[in-house]
Amino acid sequence: MNILRKIGAGYYQLRDDFILFRILKNIEPININSSKKLFIFSHRTSSYYLELYVLLAHALAKKGYPSCFLFRDRLIDRYLPNIENLSKTIDLSNFLSFNKLEVGPYFPKLIIDNNEVSNSFIQVVSKIKITRKNQLNPNYKWKIDFERGLAISHEINFFPIIHNTLRIVFKRYNLDFQDKKVISVSNDLIKSCENLIFLFFQLKKFSKQNNINIRLVGWELSYLPNGIFKVLCKSLSENRDIECIDLARGYAKYFGHHHHESYIALSNLTKSGKLHRIMLNKKEVNNLTKDYNKDILFNEMGEIIKKPSKITLRTNQLRIVEEIKKFKSFQNKVFVLFTHLFYDTPLEDSTQSFKGMCEWIDETINYFRKSDNILLLKPHPNEIRPDAIQREPNETLKTYIKKNEIELKNNIILLEPKQFGLNEIVNFIDCGLIWRSSAAMELAINNKPCIICGNPPYKAINFNYVKNKKHYFDMIENVNNLCISENLKLNVAR
Repeated sequence: MNILRKIGAGYYQLRDDFILFRILKNIEPININSSKKLFIFSHRTSSYYLELYVLLAHALAKKGYPSCFLFRDRLIDRYLPNIENLSKTIDLSNFLSFNKLEVGPYFPKLIIDNNEVSNSFIQVVSKIKITRKNQLNPNYKWKIDFERGLAISHEINFFPIIHNTLRIVFKRYNLDFQDKKVISVSNDLIKSCENLIFLFFQLKKFSKQNNINIRLVGWELSYLPNGIFKVLCKSLSENRDIECIDLARGYAKYFGHHHHESYIALSNLTKSGKLHRIMLNKKEVNNLTKDYNKDILFNEMGEIIKKPSKITLRTNQLRIVEEIKKFKSFQNKVFVLFTHLFYDTPLEDSTQSFKGMCEWIDETINYFRKSDNILLLKPHPNEIRPDAIQREPNETLKTYIKKNEIELKNNIILLEPKQFGLNEIVNFIDCGLIWRSSAAMELAINNKPCIICGNPPYKAINFNYVKNKKHYFDMIENVNNLCISENLKLNVAR
């Protein structure tokens, strides 16, 4: 079965590559200096985005706008999976005539100071080690103190991007900057930053000399390399000579329940500063479905998160449910704390109330140690990924609690990541405690209040947001005063 899956994946990728090859052969030649706009695609490691960006570049060429690709990308030998059998591995790319086909050469060359910038960057290690063809590192001056959150060059602090990249590389929230591996990767990231900064200044020079507006198009703008471009554009593009464009898949849960690949969202971050594929402003929320009948909306949302008429509890759930019932028999409340994946963080994960998710976890547990109410600690279900072990975090809620020797009283219960689905436990919940999980929306539709402490992507919806720590614990203390308004449910359904 595994071999058949690989054959199937290889077939579809091969089909897409042949189509892409024909599109590339049809790209119209354009002189970069003949246009007032230049699009530079910063693409890496994804066949989906390679195809998306090539299609867009093809469409731009039809309108007379030149495009070029920054990173060298080979089609077949990078993406086509090997087919394994018992005796040997067969690499189908060896039989293909365009085994070494690269996208970059099919687009106009961008030459700056007699050096080709287009098709010149090489990603040696994903997100970590980025080099330039035939060029040495520029060795800029840095002020670095990772313990204090500083990685400053050209009066810009690149630490938030570096920190976020380190989190996803090591798949953990908390990093030890004395650890040799963390230090080594951090040094590689600094060198990669220097290459990206050098490129940016080359582009600014080219833009000024040729009076051309440059648009850097990419995705994953919370990590290297494109996060660095976003910061540089924000800090050093006063005249918007270089603009950072996010072009990526929209998140399906904010656009309905259709297949997520159907949604492509675009944001000019240099112009607006907002990443629209995960953010909705109040006007957008109000206009999204203003003509919809609210009963239809509620019915549709109810179908999406429909609970089974009868839930059969498994053995590992029964003990927890009995504990919950015991506490509720004394008129105590049940709170559920929903954590996020420990390495999947936004660029800024602190708020005016908490320095980050871990401080929120610590202080919530401390509060409930002195409470008669019950607190269920619910990890993100993707802390366990049997289908994609490489994506499992190296720091989980359980390991965090163990490492920091956090004491859990009898009224504080740590659940397993997949022990309960929300629909299996929602009837027992009195209030949800949310960092930035989409569970807030499901709770609202089920008439369950929640308190939100982080920076969720749905902040335009009028949930109960924490103003400060005192406000947070006051809301917990007065949970009976929290209610779900029809207006809140309407915005969630929208």
